[in-house]
Amino acid sequence: MTSRIRSWLIITAAIVAFISAVYLAENLSEDYLTQAIVQEAGYWSVYFLALISGLNPFLPVPPATFSPIFVASNLTVSAIIITLTLGTITADLIGFFIGKYSKDYIRNKYPKTFLFFENASNKNSYFIIFIVALYASFIPFPNEVIIVPLSIGGFPLKKVIVALIAGNLIHHTILVHGALELNQLVF
Repeated sequence: MTSRIRSWLIITAAIVAFISAVYLAENLSEDYLTQAIVQEAGYWSVYFLALISGLNPFLPVPPATFSPIFVASNLTVSAIIITLTLGTITADLIGFFIGKYSKDYIRNKYPKTFLFFENASNKNSYFIIFIVALYASFIPFPNEVIIVPLSIGGFPLKKVIVALIAGNLIHHTILVHGALELNQLVF
């Protein structure tokens, strides 16, 4: 299979997964049992969905697609956004520390890869922070794709945490409002 066909298949699968998640969220938002479960769990359900989604690189379905369920369960939009951000930040921190504590393994097992990560992490830190903020804001894949290599390369968490928080907040604000609008337009 050529790389072009493979790329189109991956893009198509991602679009189908997103549309399926929106459709599932709409159907579940009308289900009284689902509403009762979400109401009982409250914002913890939002937090754990964001955490699991943030750690899942294989099927990156944004947790904001389930916003109709949360809203139908009487959770407020602003608190949903903040809770999704907290869950995603927790996933990002887990990824960061996985990278940090696997640094010696990567250095010993894959020295060229380690040197690449280290060199990239030691370049212009303001540019890296800007890229992290943009990635967290607008790229619909888990932030660990960029965070783990930076932590392996030795980039300090204190320099990147504000960019992650701001990026995740922007990302979830856009997606929650988008999912709710899409839900109203389509359903």
